[in-house]
This record gives sequence, C-alpha cells and structure tokens, in this order.
Amino acid sequence: MGTYNYSAFSKDGKRVSGLIEAANQQEVEAKLINLNLYPISITENITVKLKGLLNQEITGISEKDKIAVISQLSTMLSAGIPVNKAFDIIVSQAEKMSIKQKLQNVHKMIQAGKSLSDAFSLEKGILNEIEINLLRAGEKSGNLIDVLNKIKNDSLKAKNFKGKLRGALIYPVLILLVILIVLFVMIFFMIPQVKSLYESFGSVDLPPITQFLVWLSDIILNPVNVVIILLTLLVAYLLYRYYYSTQDGKLNIDKLKLKFPITGPLIINANISNITKIMSMLLGSGVSVTTTFEIVEKSISNKVFKDIIRSSINEILAGNSIAVSIAKHNQKIAFPNFIIQMISAGEESGNLVSVLNDISEYYYQELDQKVSNLTKSLEPIILIVVGLLVAFLAVAIYLPIYQAGNIISS
Repeated sequence: MGTYNYSAFSKDGKRVSGLIEAANQQEVEAKLINLNLYPISITENITVKLKGLLNQEITGISEKDKIAVISQLSTMLSAGIPVNKAFDIIVSQAEKMSIKQKLQNVHKMIQAGKSLSDAFSLEKGILNEIEINLLRAGEKSGNLIDVLNKIKNDSLKAKNFKGKLRGALIYPVLILLVILIVLFVMIFFMIPQVKSLYESFGSVDLPPITQFLVWLSDIILNPVNVVIILLTLLVAYLLYRYYYSTQDGKLNIDKLKLKFPITGPLIINANISNITKIMSMLLGSGVSVTTTFEIVEKSISNKVFKDIIRSSINEILAGNSIAVSIAKHNQKIAFPNFIIQMISAGEESGNLVSVLNDISEYYYQELDQKVSNLTKSLEPIILIVVGLLVAFLAVAIYLPIYQAGNIISS
C-alpha cells in the first residue's frame, strides 16, 4: 500500500489535488473516479513512503485513535448532526497528519454519495472487515448509532485487555533482561579474571561449578563458536519459518500451541471468545450465517480453529445447522462439547445471538482471570529462579576466591 499525489478535475470543472492511499496507480484512478474526480496526473509520494518505513501509523491508525474517531462520530450522530457535518468537525480536530488524510478521504467519498460503510471499506487502515460489515448492517437496519457504540465498546475492551496483558509481561521481561546483563558481566569480565588468578598459582584446579562457567565463557568468547551458534540459530529459524509456511506445518505447530500447559488454555479461550463474539455481533446485526462464517474464518489466525470454521461453511451451505456443522469438524482440543450443545440450544430456542454473546463473555472473563492468575504465579517463580541463579553465581565466583586466599595464607 502506497501514498500517491493526485491532480484531477471535479464534476464542475474545478482542479483539485491531494493525497490518496492505494496499492497502485490503477487503484488510485478507480478511487478518484468513484469520487467523481477525473485524474490528470498521479505520482507516488516518496516522502510519505519513507516516513511509512519509520512510522507504521502512515498505513493505519492506532486502536486508541480509532476509538476516538468512532466515539466522536457516535456522539455527534446521536445529537442529530448529519454525517457530513460530523466528519467536517472530526477532520478539523484530527492532529496527526496520517489520520487527518484518511478521514479526509472518507469524507470526500461520503460527499460523493458513498455510504459510511463503503467509504470506510475503500479507505483501508481505519476499520477492519468485521466492523465494516457491522456498519453496513447498521445502515440497512437503521441502527447505525447502536452499531458505532458497539464497535467503540468492543474496541475499548480489546485495548484494555491488551494493555493488561502487556503490563503482566513487563515484570518478567525486565527480570529476564537483568539476568542477561548479569550473565554478560560474569562471563565476559569476572570469570576470565578468576581463571587468570588461578592460572597464576600453577596446577591448582578450579572448583567444578566454576569450571563449568569457565567452559561456557571460553565458548562464548571464541568468535568462531559465536559464528557457529548464530548460524545454527539462523538456520533453525529459517527451517521453522519454512515449515510453518506449509499447510501441514502450520496445522501441527498451531495444534501444539493449544497443548502447551500454560499458554495453551489462554490461546483456546481467546479464540473461542473472539469467534463467538464476532458471530454474535454479525448475526445480531442481520449478516447472513455464511457471510458471518467467512468473516470469522478470515479474522482468526490459529489453523485448528480456522479449518473448523472453513469446513463448517460447506456444511451450512448444505443446509445443516451451525451446531451440527461445527460438531462434524470439531477437534477435542478446540471447542468443548458443552459449547456446541449451547449453540444447538440457542438455535432451537431462537436465542442464538444471546447464547453466543454469553459464551463470548464467559470465555473472556475466564481469559482475564487466567492472565491475572498467571501474573500472580509468575512473581514467586521468578523470585525463586533469580534467587537460585544469584546463589549459583555467588558460589561459582567466591568459592575459588576463598580457596585462593587459603592457598596464599598457606
């Protein structure tokens, strides 16, 4: 996706110019024609392209900025302000140039007669496919403001959870960083000095624990060994990437991820909560079952769940219910049986959307609780590991120094 300068004539013959984002010049032409603009010249904006390499916000807006835009739009529409006027205000208040440009493009498309959902669909990097389909359904049903509020609340909820997850990982990462720094100082500075001290005493042997650290230090300080280690890691990474790029490889690795003792349940809960939330939102907004499943399939990355959803589409097209379709292709590691039973009960009672929403909320709460428990569990484990490491290093360093003192005194 690139940014292009364009110059064009409007319908009334006025010359206009600006920036537009597209994959290529042909897409720029198509976008301009959709806006009732007739292109004169189109050139790629090199400055924006270079900035884009340094700043990802050029190609998309942050979750925080998206929530702000949707919140402002929802508030103004609720107050009876027309969409055109609302966008005038939102664009004028946008401080970041990347956001302002995207919103201006959306505004121009709305002025040219495009619906809000179509305008957001053409201007990539603001809303995802799920949100665009929700908007489209909201426009058709006349519940646009409710849909905007739903998008805002779900985005805010997701943002807060990501923040909580990042916060939970900061402490372990900082501790790991400190451990690596300590090991670096020990291996590169202290161990070689202890080794030199002992060598000056002649044939005196180092304690076994210190010999291990000396051996490790010798390996790491040897440039040839470092090159071999780095090349081995690089080859291993490339082999992993190649295997993961194959269908069987991705399936096997993603299946393995679901079986990991600590992270596996988190991944399963996150996928179930996400899938049922999207289904609830789309089906509740009037999107068809097959379209809903197609969007769900695109929105999830784990191949185990992705394959179940993809295979279920054909079953649904053949006339089967959602519960039966998922059950036919389900794996024990993915959807628990009680979820399929709840979906079946929801279909029979006509309360499917409500049931899906309840499932999503239940698994979200479970996920949230597990993340909190993981944070609490990690703290004592990290303290124990750090304590053992400090004790090990202290013994490895000070034992030979103590022995050296005895040798000197004798």
